Amino acid sequence: MAARREIALLRLVAQGVAGSQAAREARLGIDDRLLSRAKDIAVETLSSLGPSTRAQVTAAWQAGGIDTGSQRGYHLIWHLSLTGTVLFGPARNGQQLLALAGQQASAPAGFTRAEGLTDLARRYFAGHGPATPADLARWANLTAADTRLAVAAARPDLAAITVDDNEYLLGPGTQDELASCREEAEGVIACPASMR
Repeated sequence: MAARREIALLRLVAQGVAGSQAAREARLGIDDRLLSRAKDIAVETLSSLGPSTRAQVTAAWQAGGIDTGSQRGYHLIWHLSLTGTVLFGPARNGQQLLALAGQQASAPAGFTRAEGLTDLARRYFAGHGPATPADLARWANLTAADTRLAVAAARPDLAAITVDDNEYLLGPGTQDELASCREEAEGVIACPASMR
């Protein structure tokens, strides 16, 4: 069930995030035809090798005639993960592995868009709070309407603080966590000078 919820959350934000990258992908020469070829090669590679490193997947693309230079390889992997074709898995010898999403990418049953938005807001504010609804909208590339719906539904499960007349939302345990390390956080930390 947890994996199905993750896929539903991915689908909530994927369209907006993918749209924001369209111009960059066009400049890199990444089009639908190339994405389709890259997907076919990645699926074939991961089906035969199992979980593989980024280097193995990009080597398969290179062997298949796909140039992965100038961040193209990065964007291809990003696109395949955003569209639910591949998942980032555990590390092997210090390198993160890619694996096929497989059956987990099927449409989640019994998980509505509203539930997904609520879950997204809860997770965002628990992991990134204190933050504002505008921060959530920018981070997840949500519309104003979706942001309002998400925040309203998640608000009963969140804590809130006000700073300079601005309300910030956070996970219910975040304030206690911050209080437990406040003295250390207010201490002096010596940092080296920048080497620019």
